[in-house]
Order: sequence, then structure tokens, then C-alpha cells
Amino acid sequence: IAEFSVWKEQRQACEKEPFLLEGLLNGCREYGYIQGREKNISFEYTTDSRLRPGYIGDVNRLTGILYNLLSNAFRYGRENTCVRLEARLAESSGRADRVLFCVSDEGKGISGEFLPQAFDLFAREQPGEGGTGLGLPLARAMAEAMDGVILAESVPGRGSSFRLEVGLEYVPKEIRDLYHTKTPGYFRILLMDDRELPLKNAADILVMDGYAVVGSSTGGETLGAFVNRV
Repeated sequence: IAEFSVWKEQRQACEKEPFLLEGLLNGCREYGYIQGREKNISFEYTTDSRLRPGYIGDVNRLTGILYNLLSNAFRYGRENTCVRLEARLAESSGRADRVLFCVSDEGKGISGEFLPQAFDLFAREQPGEGGTGLGLPLARAMAEAMDGVILAESVPGRGSSFRLEVGLEYVPKEIRDLYHTKTPGYFRILLMDDRELPLKNAADILVMDGYAVVGSSTGGETLGAFVNRV
């Protein structure tokens, strides 16, 4: 019930405030490097030089979507492969840009039969792998609240690619210099639970709120994770 309430809440109208794109992407980069070290998966990212420094939009929801997509990419990726994040300008018109974010992995992929259901509430291709079945529906709800769209492509055995496209009004430099433009925060949360499913469920929800989550199942793992990140 609580998870369904979170999903319904994310379908409400989004907030709009100025933010720095660099701050958003830096948080994603740091999160990607952390996840990559834990999973033995490399992380690469590229940014289109045509993108503006400052935009107006719901940066908290953008962060939640991208963290969720990155979390899934590392969760289902394979060791010694690569996860990639790309941000580029899709279209520019007037005072607004269509910004495209793409997260891709080289994991096991999603079957063609399940792919159309991937964004359905509580849908999981293999329930035994854990998770809430809420992450992708939440991501789509967030994207739609921002008049955006999120799509998936996948080749079984070769990996998946998720594309988020959203329209953002950009902040002209002469105006941006007059007031504080928000740099998205970056917060890490360390979770411990010896039950795998509750641990994954809690992590999924926190990731959608824009937190970088590190999970472990034993006290020793938790202490080690904490020491390695201080």
C-alpha cells in the first residue's frame, strides 16, 4: 500500500525551479562510479557541449529517474562490462530545449515478450530477483509529470537502453547570474538488512527520491562499506 501511494504521488504536478545541469550530471557520475566499483562494472558518461548550463525544471524528479535507471543498469549488468550515461540536445526551440538522457548497459537484456510490460506497475520479468516492480513505473510517472517520455530498447543477451527525453526551459546567463541557481545535492544512504527483499525494496524507493544507496546484508559488510566511503 505504501509503495502504491508513492507511485500515485509521483503522478502529481511537478515543481519547477532553476538548477545547474552540471550538478545533476556530477551526482549521476559519482553514483555511477560507486555502483561500478561495487559490481566490477566500468562506467562512462558523455555530455553534449550544446546543452545549456542552467535549466528550469523538477530537478528532484530528474535525479530520481536517472538514479533509478543507473541502479537497474548496474543491478542487471554483468561483471567486466560497461554502463553508459549520455546527455545530449535533442531539439532546441525558443527558450526551451528537448534534453535526451540515455542509460545503457551490456547486461542480460529484457525479453521481447516482457519489454512491453516493463513499465507496468509491479511487473517483474523474474520475481525471484527481488525489487519492488515499482522503479520503472515510478520513472515513467515522473517523466510524464514533466511532459517527458521514457522508452526502452533491449536485445536479450546484449543489454538494454533507456531513453528519457524532457523539455526544459533554459536560464539565460544574464538572468542566471542574478540569483542562486540550485546545484542538486548528492546524499548517500547506507542500508543494512539480512533479508534481501526488504533491503532491495527500501533501496528502490530511496533511489527514486534521489539518494545514492549502498546496501549490505551483514554488519561486517556495512562497516566495510562505510569505511570505504568516508
